[in-house]
Amino acid sequence: MVNNFDYEASNFCIENAKLLSECSRIAYQPKQEALETLTSLGFSRGEVIENNDISCFMAVCSDFVVVSFRGTDPSLVKNILTDANALQDKDILGEVHSGFRNALQQVGSELFKAVYKYVNQRTPLWITGHSLGSALATLFVASVACKGYKVSGVYTFGQPRVGGKTFKKNYQDLLGNSHFRFINNNDVVTRLPLKRFKKLVYRHVGDKVYIKSNENLVLNPSHRLIIVDRIKGRIKAFFYGELFDGVNDHALENYCRAIDKSVIGECFETP
Repeated sequence: MVNNFDYEASNFCIENAKLLSECSRIAYQPKQEALETLTSLGFSRGEVIENNDISCFMAVCSDFVVVSFRGTDPSLVKNILTDANALQDKDILGEVHSGFRNALQQVGSELFKAVYKYVNQRTPLWITGHSLGSALATLFVASVACKGYKVSGVYTFGQPRVGGKTFKKNYQDLLGNSHFRFINNNDVVTRLPLKRFKKLVYRHVGDKVYIKSNENLVLNPSHRLIIVDRIKGRIKAFFYGELFDGVNDHALENYCRAIDKSVIGECFETP
């Protein structure tokens, strides 16, 4: 799978989405299993970093490096509380979600030791994560890019809002159009925290890659397309006996399945 990865890509690449969604999935595996899976994909070495239920890994091959952050495990109360803590702190690019920032700090020092060990400022660095992991990935990108490292691309899945208007502007100026944020139909986490929460302002970053209710992908869809398709998704879920599909749509397996279909059949639609 590593051999199909276009580590020099500057635009959206479905093969890259395939590998990075798989890396997001691997981040949920136990440490030894994750390392074995990374080897089977073609990475030469990997390093897993864990602290207080926050986890990420660095996967290294000859041409590029991937950093992937684990998402929210519902069985771990600390992670849920981190997601719910929607206050803001000052960060390098502006005001950001304090819970996410504190969570990243739990693995930050060890992660940067791995960066210094395996990465130079010319190494293509690719970052990914799902759910809470996508928020940590975004904050890590801001930090590592400001240190002069080459962030070639960011692919996140089911990402919550991370920071305010200033953070969004500075992040976009820093990264350009290299962050692709996947949204699966009615995924509830992608709507949190609310745009306005207790007088705080939150905004999304990155280009949208929307997964429709039929699992086709649309890059930067119109607001109208999303609204109409979300209604279709709700109706479809209702007929399958599901009153609220926002939680199920957040499952990483649903993101991976839609991406797999696109790799095989190029199931893209124009906005």
